[in-house]
Amino acid sequence: HGAEALNASLPDGARIRLGLSATPKHYFDTERTTRICRYYGGVVFEYGLADALADGVLAPYEYHVHLVELTDEEAEEYAELSSRIGRMAAGGADDDIEESGDAALQMLLFRRARLLGNARNKIAVLGRLLKDKPPEPFSLFYCGDGTTELDTVGPDDSDERQVDQVSRLL
Repeated sequence: HGAEALNASLPDGARIRLGLSATPKHYFDTERTTRICRYYGGVVFEYGLADALADGVLAPYEYHVHLVELTDEEAEEYAELSSRIGRMAAGGADDDIEESGDAALQMLLFRRARLLGNARNKIAVLGRLLKDKPPEPFSLFYCGDGTTELDTVGPDDSDERQVDQVSRLL
């Protein structure tokens, strides 16, 4: 509802409004946050993850983090994006982006997050982990929304969605 077009389509005449969101405040997007707060008002209640686990409304879970090295190309792009983000966050401009302000900064942050989410070496690490022990029933695997280069080179092999690579491994 923070997106400009969607926010404009919300009913103005609703006297009572309830918005439920895990992320009512958008990092580096004050316009989106302002639209949400203007329509729904401020946050009136928070129910955190720790509370939900303690109250038994979420199934207990274990979160396993495995560090993955970026490829040289990914590390170079990450450093470049981080530098551009730093300059923009400090109030500077970015010559490669036509728009300025929060939207441009958000775009760079999104690109950097997507780079991490789709890091090529994640698939190899998952493959090694699955080799030693298959996943427990009801395990969840979170995938990036993009594509990852494949190790094989052929006429039909260039990029594949990460979810498809993970599904094949599982």
